[in-house]
Amino acid sequence: MRADKIFFLHIPKTAGTALSRVFRGAVPIDRYFEHMESRVPLFHEVTTDGEPFFVSGHFTYEVAQALIARDDVYALTVLRHPVQQLESHIKWVKAYGNPEDPERLEQIPQPIANLALQLWESDLNDVNDLEKVLESPLGHQLFDNLHVRYLTSAKVAKVGPSEAELACDHISMFDFFFVMDDLPAAIDRLKGRFSDVCELETVNPSMIDEHVQPENTQVMEYLLEKTKFDQVLFDMAKEDSRRRFFAGEPT
Repeated sequence: MRADKIFFLHIPKTAGTALSRVFRGAVPIDRYFEHMESRVPLFHEVTTDGEPFFVSGHFTYEVAQALIARDDVYALTVLRHPVQQLESHIKWVKAYGNPEDPERLEQIPQPIANLALQLWESDLNDVNDLEKVLESPLGHQLFDNLHVRYLTSAKVAKVGPSEAELACDHISMFDFFFVMDDLPAAIDRLKGRFSDVCELETVNPSMIDEHVQPENTQVMEYLLEKTKFDQVLFDMAKEDSRRRFFAGEPT
C-alpha cells in the first residue's frame, strides 16, 4: 500500500488535533488538511483527485466508510478513556459559554451556544445540573457515547447495545487504531510507517479550571452509566490494538 494518502477519523477530545499535526511533514504542505468536517466539498475533492493527502475531521464511520475501505488510504483513529473524554468534551463546550468571551460564543450554532450558556451555569459535580443538559436531545447528540456514535452514525437518537456491537466491528476496518494510553508507542509506530512524522505537541488545553471530583460517587456513577457503551468499545479496542499493533512492545 502506498503511504501518501492518510485519513484520520477524529473523535472529539481524543488528542486528535495534536495527532493530526504529527503528519504535517508526511505530505506536501498544500495537501495537509485538518477539521475537514466543515469543508465537505473540499474533503471529497481532495480524497478523490489521486494526489497525496492527509485529511482529518469529525466524520462518522457512516460518512467515511468508503474512504476507510480504500486500499490506497491509510485510515486511523484513536480512543480515549470514556469518562475522561466525556468530562473533557463537556468542559470544552462549557467554555464557549464564558460571558467574558462573547465573540467565541458566536462561532458556534445557536442551539449549541444556548447549551453552552446553560452549561456555564452548571456545576460539573452536580448530577441534577448535568442531567438537564446531557439528557436533552441535543445533549445526546453531543455527549452520548461519542466513540460509538462516531464509529457508527450520528443519526441515531440514543446509542444502545446494537450500535456498540457495530462500532466494535467498524474499528477493525481501520489500518491502525489505538487508545490514548498507548500514544507514545503509537507515535513510534507511525514514525516507522511514514517519513517525516513530527514529534507530538500539546494543543487545545482545557479552557476552564474545573474537574469532576473522583470521590463524588454520585457523579462518577452517572458518568460511567452515560459512557457504558463507549467502555465496551474502548476495552475491546485496547486489547485488540495491543495484540495487533504493539505485541512485544511496552505500552
